[in-house]
Amino acid sequence: MTNRTPFVCVFTPDRWGQVDKFKQFFATTYDLKPDARKAVAGVDNHSQKALTLRRVAEKLAPNLCLDNEELAQKGFTAALNSPRYTHLGLREFMAQSA
Repeated sequence: MTNRTPFVCVFTPDRWGQVDKFKQFFATTYDLKPDARKAVAGVDNHSQKALTLRRVAEKLAPNLCLDNEELAQKGFTAALNSPRYTHLGLREFMAQSA
């Protein structure tokens, strides 16, 4: 039996978005001040947060149908799934307006 160790591929620029590419290569093109470098890191952090929230919303979206089905069948719904989806948007809205 062969012993296989897990392989982790870290350098995958073909899978990077524009923010990732800029973050990795801007230093060779631009001479940014420290606070501008922090701003690049901030853009990256916000981008990662947005992608995470999108993945969470995509996981919650199918459950919205359950609330709609309950509403159609019973004429009312406990709305167990809809608030979770709404809270994602509300949380992001509050973060942007702060």
